[in-house]
Amino acid sequence: MRNRRIGCMLIASMLMLLTVSNIRVQASTGRQAIADAAEFYFNTTWRPTQEVHGWYDDNGKKDSEYISAYIKDHPNVHFEYDSEHNMRIDHYYLPTQAYHIPYGQAESSQIVGKYGRYIDGNDDEYGISLDKFAVSVIEQPKPIGESFEIGDFYKYMSDLGVYRLTMFMDCSSFVTTCWGVKRQVCSILKEKRAYYGKLRDSGVGLIEQGDALVYYSKDHGGHVVIISDFITYDNINHVEVPGYDEIPDTITSYIVIEANGEAGTLKKSRLYTPQLLDKYGGYSVIKPTEAEIGNRVWTKGRNGYQLGSPQNRDGNVGKMHGE
Repeated sequence: MRNRRIGCMLIASMLMLLTVSNIRVQASTGRQAIADAAEFYFNTTWRPTQEVHGWYDDNGKKDSEYISAYIKDHPNVHFEYDSEHNMRIDHYYLPTQAYHIPYGQAESSQIVGKYGRYIDGNDDEYGISLDKFAVSVIEQPKPIGESFEIGDFYKYMSDLGVYRLTMFMDCSSFVTTCWGVKRQVCSILKEKRAYYGKLRDSGVGLIEQGDALVYYSKDHGGHVVIISDFITYDNINHVEVPGYDEIPDTITSYIVIEANGEAGTLKKSRLYTPQLLDKYGGYSVIKPTEAEIGNRVWTKGRNGYQLGSPQNRDGNVGKMHGE
């Protein structure tokens, strides 16, 4: 009983710390709130209290050159192969490293469905709040054999002999959470919101802060990313920019944030217009509704939470291993 009281006090203190640390942040609204939420989630970093496994990424047949490059960019993975040499990547996370919010899918996380939760702000059957995630990450896993409860971050999988995390974001839960709406999968996002055709045809002029780019096909699945910001500036010095044959007088760069299965975490990129079109030209622009924009409020700022043991920090807080 005494240990339980101490645990409750620690949780209460943690929640108070998280609240107080953001108490002076001025609330943002509308599209700015969407962008601030995306940046906050990306800037949140965590360290597990022990090695924990997460997302299984089924990549199919890959040649040795691809695998070598993948290992270089994503050192914290295990590789498994089936009889036909299809590659399966098992992402894992170490207490000596800081990570962005983990990627996962409840139906594909090696977690029984009722245990996996999307970090979407809702403590319900499918979701978990960001503050609950923040508290759960820093707790010690329960001893092997002890009963698992909803809200535990670490679940021991006896058949695999490892702990697996139970809280994560996938691409669609990340975008809809930033918008402040219930999770919608890529197929629904494209069907209900993609009025503008493919980006390469409709053009980047349609993009506003807080919009998203979505792709979906029955054969290849889907993906969605959010545009947290775009910056247009005068190229006074005509700086050389990748992707441009002739440097224009004004240059626009786009900040793209996504929950990325290959990285195993949230990922952020800065792309100039031709790079954006090259990578996302087949995607469609989708937008939050006017009502969703009008109702969106964000009070946490952009800095994010830094969660984990300070004594383990190695100067790379906020960076993925290998960045």
